[in-house]
Amino acid sequence: MDTYNSSVPAPKDTPAVLIPKGPQRDSVGTVLPYIVLPEKFSTGDSFLTHDLRLTRTFSITERIKLNLIGEGFNIFNIANLTGFSGTLNAYVRPTATRNATTGVVTITAPGRNPDFTFGQPTGRVNAVFGSGGPRAFQLAARISF
Repeated sequence: MDTYNSSVPAPKDTPAVLIPKGPQRDSVGTVLPYIVLPEKFSTGDSFLTHDLRLTRTFSITERIKLNLIGEGFNIFNIANLTGFSGTLNAYVRPTATRNATTGVVTITAPGRNPDFTFGQPTGRVNAVFGSGGPRAFQLAARISF
């Protein structure tokens, strides 16, 4: 990343309007970003869940059976995160505006993008009851005859 930042994009405090066409822009003309990564980030999360079902059958008579069932979903309560952004927009370039009357160029100060979410989860895979959601248990009884 440091090699890229020192050789490919324009310096981070250069306004986009002052960056000439060439190696510091892509084929469409968009300015190549100056890359800043958060201290902790991830590019994705695998879907993990451990579900368990136990059934015990009791014979009441020869033809009548009672099944007691216990189920646990995501018993280790794994988060299963999603919504990881791949946008490298942590740094907002300064903008340059020219006063039409005086011709003076005003440059705004650069800053950090408050919406920067690279590598940060923004949601969970499934928040409903069952596999993949939060830890949940259910009990059931079944009579067959």
